[in-house]
Amino acid sequence: MEELKALLLEKLKTLKGIDHDENDNVFLFAIELAVETLLAFCNLNVDEWPVGLNTTAVLMAMDSLSSISLSVQGDTGDGDITGMTEGDFKIERESRATTLSKLASLDKSLPDKYKRIAYRYRKLAD
Repeated sequence: MEELKALLLEKLKTLKGIDHDENDNVFLFAIELAVETLLAFCNLNVDEWPVGLNTTAVLMAMDSLSSISLSVQGDTGDGDITGMTEGDFKIERESRATTLSKLASLDKSLPDKYKRIAYRYRKLAD
């Protein structure tokens, strides 16, 4: 599973144009959610993971990150701005813990747009 997550993480970071490791824990969490969702839907174990689902898992992780409005682009590793004050000019940013809790609270069912691909790899449950 670790090799799979590392491979998917590299693909995700390449697609997002990110070359630093600051947000890897958030990205890995999104990847784990995608992989677990696909495994559950397809009735597969991790050791049965088909290479054909790699891109689907990365796209699902990107969708999860987009749905919580994670604003990590390029070399900026800061979270979303959650508050601003003008007087002494204070900017508050969302913590990684808040981002992870948002990801954890997302719907875990497989989105319809990925079902067609996942059905190719789905096996009947024993």
